[in-house]
Amino acid sequence: MTKIDENEKICVIGLGFVGLSTAVYFASRGQEVVGVDTDEGKCEMINRGESPVSEIEFLVRFKASSSIPSNASVYFICVPTPSNEDGIDLSCLIQVCNELRERNDGGVVVIRSTVTPGTTKNVVAPRTNSDRLVVNPEFLQEGKALKDSFNPSRVVIGSENPELGDRIQKLYDGPFLRTDWVTAELIKYASNAALATKLSFVNEIANIAKLLGASTEKVLKGVGMDQRFSPSYMEPGIGFGGSCLPKDLYALIKSCERVGYDPKLLKSVYEVNEGQAKRLVELLETRIGNLKGKLIALLGLGFKEGVEDVRGSRSFPVIDELLDRGARVKIYDLFESNVEAFKNRYGDSIEYSENPLKGADGCLVTTPWKGVNALIRGDVPIIFGRPYMGFEKFEGLNW
Repeated sequence: MTKIDENEKICVIGLGFVGLSTAVYFASRGQEVVGVDTDEGKCEMINRGESPVSEIEFLVRFKASSSIPSNASVYFICVPTPSNEDGIDLSCLIQVCNELRERNDGGVVVIRSTVTPGTTKNVVAPRTNSDRLVVNPEFLQEGKALKDSFNPSRVVIGSENPELGDRIQKLYDGPFLRTDWVTAELIKYASNAALATKLSFVNEIANIAKLLGASTEKVLKGVGMDQRFSPSYMEPGIGFGGSCLPKDLYALIKSCERVGYDPKLLKSVYEVNEGQAKRLVELLETRIGNLKGKLIALLGLGFKEGVEDVRGSRSFPVIDELLDRGARVKIYDLFESNVEAFKNRYGDSIEYSENPLKGADGCLVTTPWKGVNALIRGDVPIIFGRPYMGFEKFEGLNW
């Protein structure tokens, strides 16, 4: 571990899983850290030593506040940048930048939020001091964000001022990649687009293998054995979801279109992903026939295993497809907060139960988790959405 600069006072703005992991990381390295979030209840939890994100353990406590302090030397902006029709919504980022400009306290502003290429130059810089700006995109996987913080695959530091980049680099352990603002921004999007492309490719091959009667698992294992490929993320399923891949791919497509380029490959990746939910329902229909009036249990609501988060969950389009075909739907998830999110969206149009397979004509396991085997019964036809979409047997699956 490199020696830290004990004089830096760090403020992390936005305490979702990215900001919270970032704050815990710096606090654990001995830095003075203040976390900021507009959710006062979340700040109160943190000040009591309780983590508002179930996966993140507080290795070292830090202070939290609903207002930005005036004495920080480095401000890490980790606010959300969700999707909208234009690509991403920058309203939270702009609000923070405007507040920091009013303070004019000389602190370094580090953009850790995911922003499309050119945002720092065209949106952030005019609202802050461009001489004190650094782009430092995160590469954290939800479900293992804290682990990724302490063992990063890379630390990308984009700065137009080499000395400023040096200053931020001292806060981290590498491996490091130093570059400019726009390149750092594009690295984040290119990384997520590459992963999304791999996942859609795998799903396309899996669909073909299913139709040809080939072993999906062995086909993909054979591809993954090639040294030019990685065997990771070679398991087909109902498509990628979450708070990053879908929105970042869509935002990159929109960014390309704005500069006059038609990203045909990226659009195809997006289209394949959108079609996987329909494919899963079709597999169930081949097993139990027309779905109209039938009760279908759906197990697992998070966008991936073990997360208390339904942003971008592929269970949403699966349920929509089931309802469009006239099925009745009953859902269950290990996390009550995930269930509540679906209640807010669907209300009484679907059913909620602790015993979802009771009376069910069929079952879809959209997000597997370790306790799912306690619910599965042999008398209910079951189709797994992952790890290998279309599996109809529980035995042999590696949970």
